[in-house]
Amino acid sequence: MFLAGLIRALHRRLTRAANDEVTYQQMLHLDDHLLKDIGVYRDGGRIRSLSGESSLSTVVTTTPASKPAAAQPVSAVKQVSACC
Repeated sequence: MFLAGLIRALHRRLTRAANDEVTYQQMLHLDDHLLKDIGVYRDGGRIRSLSGESSLSTVVTTTPASKPAAAQPVSAVKQVSACC
């Protein structure tokens, strides 16, 4: 029973971390005006809640491992247009 509980807790933590990273990457593509519209703002590379709720600020405080994907589509568009 103890081992099963540890495995479930580890699975939940890994799932949450993966979801947090996806959320962070999606919010990187929004400009500051859109972030403000949904109640968050950028603060030193982090996305924080305007209301000060800790749940949102902990969800999207992961720093990206590499450059945001927003910088990459230009080359992808060139590849697509080159092949057609």
